[in-house]
Amino acid sequence: MSMSLALGINLGVVGITLILATFMRENRTGLRAVAVVAVLGLWLRYLVWRVLATCPPTLSSLEGVYYALVLIVEIISVFSIALFYLTTIRISDHSPEADRLERWLRELPAGSLPTVDVYLPTFNEDREILERTIVSAKALDYPHFKIWVLDDGRREWLRELCRQKDVGYLTRPDNAHAKAGNFNAAFPRTTGEFIATFDADFAAYRNFLYRTVGFFLKYPDIAVVQTPQHFFNADVFQFNLGLARSIKDNERAWYDVQLPARDGWGCAYWCGSCSVLRRTAIESVGGIPTESVTEDVLATMAMFRKGYRCLYLNERLSIGLMPEDLRALAIQRRRWARGAVQTLFLKSGPLGPGLSLIRRLLFLQHHYLIDFPIRFLLFLLPLIYLATGLAPFRINSVADMLAFQLPPLLATTALSWNIFRQSRAPIVSAAVNYYLAAKVYPSVVATLFRPFGAPFRVTPKGRPASGDGDHGAFYVIVGLIAASVGCILYGRLNRTTIMETSSYVVATTWAIANLLLLCVMLLCVRPRPRLRGQERFPMQVSGRIHLPGAELPCEVVDLSLTGARITGDFAVAAGSRVDLTLDDVGTIAARVVRYSDRTASLAFNSLEPQVRDRVITTLYASGRSNAPSVVDRIEVLHFLIRRLLFGEA
Repeated sequence: MSMSLALGINLGVVGITLILATFMRENRTGLRAVAVVAVLGLWLRYLVWRVLATCPPTLSSLEGVYYALVLIVEIISVFSIALFYLTTIRISDHSPEADRLERWLRELPAGSLPTVDVYLPTFNEDREILERTIVSAKALDYPHFKIWVLDDGRREWLRELCRQKDVGYLTRPDNAHAKAGNFNAAFPRTTGEFIATFDADFAAYRNFLYRTVGFFLKYPDIAVVQTPQHFFNADVFQFNLGLARSIKDNERAWYDVQLPARDGWGCAYWCGSCSVLRRTAIESVGGIPTESVTEDVLATMAMFRKGYRCLYLNERLSIGLMPEDLRALAIQRRRWARGAVQTLFLKSGPLGPGLSLIRRLLFLQHHYLIDFPIRFLLFLLPLIYLATGLAPFRINSVADMLAFQLPPLLATTALSWNIFRQSRAPIVSAAVNYYLAAKVYPSVVATLFRPFGAPFRVTPKGRPASGDGDHGAFYVIVGLIAASVGCILYGRLNRTTIMETSSYVVATTWAIANLLLLCVMLLCVRPRPRLRGQERFPMQVSGRIHLPGAELPCEVVDLSLTGARITGDFAVAAGSRVDLTLDDVGTIAARVVRYSDRTASLAFNSLEPQVRDRVITTLYASGRSNAPSVVDRIEVLHFLIRRLLFGEA
């Protein structure tokens, strides 16, 4: 195949995929199906070419074994790509129905609505976190609910706090089976027809129950209504990179793309928090399963086997706290990975009887097993070629590579851009996923050899960040950067003797792309100090500032539990004492931290308990968000240029 024909094929692929990406939207299932089938067709064409044109006639040599290994990894990768993209053909959207059901519930007599128990399981969280969660739960707009704090820490101060807030408090004599055991101990001691669950660091929005309970009344086979987890603090990668206002947290791809797609195939599952459960469904499976540290996934499969289903309502109905440093994040992700692998060894897992084929495939969570090996091999392949001249397969011509390998890569990139355009940032998201895959893989391997016995570890949250990055990962990344640069330079010096110039260009471009990801990973694991004690929320609400001898209107620009920023026609000196009055909150004594150009930054004095509760409700229970609404790709590009090319902070 000529180089010009190969170039023409690729330009055509780019044009078609860009057109599809421009017009394809989540509700256009037919167009998405066409795009997915086209992309998978290109991958199938590539694999046929790989098998027929690039494989050696025999595998007896070490080189032949290497070729076979690379081909096997490619086949596994294409299968994983196919499974994911076929899943995304269906994207659920239950919000219109939630609107109708909420209107219906609100029209019913209050006495006819079902009762709901609100479970807040806790182990070692700080008072500030639990106070926020309890106060927000108390503000729920629903006539019949009872809050229960399930304290596995058995703390007297928390018992007293529950008494003060007039909510239920339950504990048990031991911590057997961690969170699952905590739930199971509470079930026989409570009576609600439905059970809303929130982790200890999550605050429910006031309309949470009215948006979810109606589905249970209309559909008797629904066991779980799951909603997404959203967060009011930047995740560790957003923060360390300084891109908290430009990229979304690492969980958005899961909750905004993958779970709606799974729900389209009836494969959404309970995520343990921000959800509502049907009590009779839990009772039908004998309570929450305790065989795995990811009890939520196992419970979902158990209820599927009883004929129930899980519905995913993709609406922001609560807000919570992300792990604040890399150590806490690693504990959380390793627990998830360990639980996913554990299910493979259980009769009640995805390989056991009673599940449909699509549910088996999607609950296998095979990405934990293959993600890191594939990523690491893709990193090594160009380096091996540059260092030794050993290609990953027999390359007959670069034109053939351009014609067969590049089209599916370009098409996949365009399709991914469309699917993840509102949840992932190019390069940055890839670097973060590389890091996380490497971080959890040791736990995956360890669990394969010893599935059970490792203790359940609660994700640390709410404590001051350690200030330390991931030193081990930092030095490994530096070493990989040095190895990449060394192989690129070595290939440059020896390209005329061990490889073709065109192949050298391809391998070098590939290695440089991997080098860019390593540099971004390096920035991800370098910590930045957290100077702000509380996260602020944008407000734009009217208030009044009380100055000596005057009361003037102002506008609150942002607000937190410890301070506010206000604007208006007033002048105050830094250090002066003022009072700020907000409707639905009250009057707050404050100190002016700084003043400039009609804008004052205030630090609150100690808040009265009732005022503090109203501020918590205003910030966390009223549907506000301080997360970025879109991915600012231009800012991400500027960041990469400034930090990687010019070294600017």
